[in-house]
Amino acid sequence: MRPTRPTLTTKFATATTIRIEQTSAIAAIAPNQQTAAATAEKTTAGPKPMSAKTIAILKATAPVVQEHGTEITSTMYGTMFSEFPEVQNLFNMSHHRVAGATKGGAPPGVSRQATALANAVIGFAANCDQLGNLGDAVPRMVHKHVSLDIRAKHYPIVGGCLLRAIKTVLGDAATDEIIDAWKEAYWFLADLLIQAEDNMRDEIENMPGGWAGFRQLRVARKVKESDEVTSFYLESTDPSKGLMTFQPGQFLSLKFDNLQNGRSIVRNYSVSSAPGQNFYRISVKKEPGNAVNGAPAGVVSSHLHNDVHVGSILHVGVPCGHFYLEPSTKPIVLISGGVGFTPLLSMLEHLVASSAQKQPVIFVQYARNPSVRAFGEHIESIAKKNDFVTAHTVYGKFDLNQLERFLPSKDCKFYFCDPAGFMTAVFKSLSEQWSVPATQLHYEYFGPTQDISAGSSTQSPPPAYPFATDYHTRLMANPSKQSRTGLVVAAAVAASAVVLTTLLRSTK
Repeated sequence: MRPTRPTLTTKFATATTIRIEQTSAIAAIAPNQQTAAATAEKTTAGPKPMSAKTIAILKATAPVVQEHGTEITSTMYGTMFSEFPEVQNLFNMSHHRVAGATKGGAPPGVSRQATALANAVIGFAANCDQLGNLGDAVPRMVHKHVSLDIRAKHYPIVGGCLLRAIKTVLGDAATDEIIDAWKEAYWFLADLLIQAEDNMRDEIENMPGGWAGFRQLRVARKVKESDEVTSFYLESTDPSKGLMTFQPGQFLSLKFDNLQNGRSIVRNYSVSSAPGQNFYRISVKKEPGNAVNGAPAGVVSSHLHNDVHVGSILHVGVPCGHFYLEPSTKPIVLISGGVGFTPLLSMLEHLVASSAQKQPVIFVQYARNPSVRAFGEHIESIAKKNDFVTAHTVYGKFDLNQLERFLPSKDCKFYFCDPAGFMTAVFKSLSEQWSVPATQLHYEYFGPTQDISAGSSTQSPPPAYPFATDYHTRLMANPSKQSRTGLVVAAAVAASAVVLTTLLRSTK
């Protein structure tokens, strides 16, 4: 029996129903009736700011949605995968597995992906009047969506299923007026993302060596790095067209058609080599599965290790990701756990290749044992050849006192990656015991994003504008260039924030 739903505030009971243009993509809840063309037409003018009424409804209903957040998102995914199986290839279905879901921050009986989406929905509702509080959540989604080649046509599917799930879970408490408000809010964010993603795609496609969607690359080398990790060197199949550069720390998407149950699968893998070369290197850990918690063997990682060889052709998406080196004069500390070394190794190789590099670089690699330690000799060789680099290997758990012995001071820029429990320990130790500012802590999840700062006194402060990042300028290191992805959408976010604040003030 479904538990009784709490009664939502009745302050909106007599309010006029929000008017929505019937020709707008916002008007359609039923996703199978929405065309991609209508959605594209809707987004050409950019995001339409939310009304003051919608903002008030979202903030009033946010606590109730939070209480039932994972039930709503789990219901949404169940509906979406059942009615629209074609979208499954856009998701890593292992992240939707409930068994053993407590690993990585999900509550018992709830998948990691459902938990991550619930947190994102709740965060947006609670901060809809202060978009800057969303921090880097929006640009992270843009990079992820571009990497997976998610298009405007997919948004009606997700939005329709999400709204239906809210109605299903909350029942009569979710009035038409409340559903209308969430619909308007969803399409505000969707339009923002669609515009940013389209701009970013256009920008990348027009870069030297850039492309759109997925491109065929050839496996030039295959190298076993440890008992678990194998590297694949990917090169262009067209000698006349090279490979676009990227930020050290970014990732590639690989798409495999008909790999499992006749459907396509897409996976992200960090580039483990430095930018500026005629190849991309990805270093993949073979996931063997776990009989204890029911985790299946990795479909894609097993395929890469067992069936992909030199000469094989892979379908590869453009480099994406918001986890990369930032300019700094402070010592740089790279802390890896497990296969989390991959983006950090790219950073290390880039730093030693840069003639401008002067400050100390400390690479600390955590591994279970020597047999699974990948690139150990390579990293040590880099340290021996560059006096500003030191490398340390630790077999065991993260220990802050041990880390302190490796560092010239506590005032450093820290980059750390994988797995979730490891990163939580690193973040909380550095932020709580050493009081390292959040602006000096950078990390990335291999999987659904979690808030490892939860419960910590140090939380990542949001940037002034979530999109105030000039992608092209950062990528090409040319401050004279301007990026539509960064500047146009930053302006849209800033303008929307100003309009929303003005509307709220007018209601007081």
